[in-house]
Amino acid sequence: MLTPSRIFAAYWLALIAAALIFYPGSLLSWGTIRLILLMVGAFTLGVLIAGHGGSGGKTPAKTGPSVDTSKRRLLVGMVRLGVLCNVLAAVLALRSHGFAVTQVLSLPGLLSTANSVTVARYSGAGGSLFVPPLLGIGYAAALVSPTLRFYGAGWLTVLAPVLSSLAFAAVTTERLGLLISAALTAGSLISNSVVATGSAPRLSKRIVAGALVAGLTLGAAFTSVAFIRVGRIDPQIADVIYQKQKVYALGSLPAFSEWLERNNATPVQGVRPGWGTSTLAGVEYVTGRSREATRAYDEFEMIDSQGSRSNVYTVFRGLIMDFGVAGAILLLALAGFVFGRVFRRVQITRSLPWAAVLACFYAVILLTNTMAITSFTNVIGAMVLGVATLAWRSPGRARENGTQRLGSPPPPRTKRRRLLT
Repeated sequence: MLTPSRIFAAYWLALIAAALIFYPGSLLSWGTIRLILLMVGAFTLGVLIAGHGGSGGKTPAKTGPSVDTSKRRLLVGMVRLGVLCNVLAAVLALRSHGFAVTQVLSLPGLLSTANSVTVARYSGAGGSLFVPPLLGIGYAAALVSPTLRFYGAGWLTVLAPVLSSLAFAAVTTERLGLLISAALTAGSLISNSVVATGSAPRLSKRIVAGALVAGLTLGAAFTSVAFIRVGRIDPQIADVIYQKQKVYALGSLPAFSEWLERNNATPVQGVRPGWGTSTLAGVEYVTGRSREATRAYDEFEMIDSQGSRSNVYTVFRGLIMDFGVAGAILLLALAGFVFGRVFRRVQITRSLPWAAVLACFYAVILLTNTMAITSFTNVIGAMVLGVATLAWRSPGRARENGTQRLGSPPPPRTKRRRLLT
């Protein structure tokens, strides 16, 4: 079952195993592996304690709550807005670097333009200030779109925010936004299954096959953007792309290992703890610390015997910078406890807003190999907007003919309305 503790443990065990098997020349130390397993164990312990806390005398609902089906219009509107904002973000990114949309309508034009945008970005050229909030709306759409499955929506509607985020990734070669959208949608699919059935989804053949197809498709898109980044599709650079993809997928573990060894398992020497500055957007206004100073944009660690370098360090680097090793372990135990209580609340109440909160936790877990996505202001804003959208109540909700029981089968395919055009 994809419970909080099992998915986090399986995620990190799989990453460690993949690094040892497919990246034998990496500088990942056994000491770092033991520390990661200790942190995963702390999170798991927190979840288990939360699960043993009981239901507070409440009886879990046998079916989901009645929800005003007019909310479907709001959700469809959010999905459409998110798709529009993703596309508009791509257009503004092009315009801010002096390019027109017509220049990327052909493959040669896309390769040349995207490469130029990438070079400009790495040289320090700024982009449009409107791009981050626009992407944030796209993230919110990715969070709420799976809920439309309860109202009979097809997979094209559910995946529309993720698919549209490819437009921004293609023209800018920035792929983190694509990963965030995919993680939010995946987290929402899992949490909505808890709403529908009262338990986490089991690893059936259907779920495993679907996850495999989704993973391969996302990997293909990710690799395609890598070719776009270098500006040409050439078999001669295929091996270079493969090595870079391996570094991106698994390099964060040896990078974290080397960073940890260099800093003696403590926050950076001479710098006081960040108390959340590295991990949660907005905390910098309380701590007075610069969040940008905690970024690793220009901090590269050698990660293998071939001299490859990476500036992606996993979520654990930020936690240690903020609280030290002992504090990071305690914080993960607390996070596991909160995650477990939210999971239990969704089981009991079958509430869509609480399911969105749970989805956010899952999304954070799915990208812990890179960093804490909660360190981005637009991601925090997207999570708040997504939860608020699902918490919205229609004034006419009390009318029985406008409600539907969540957890029941969707309407027959023959009666489906077209939700997304």
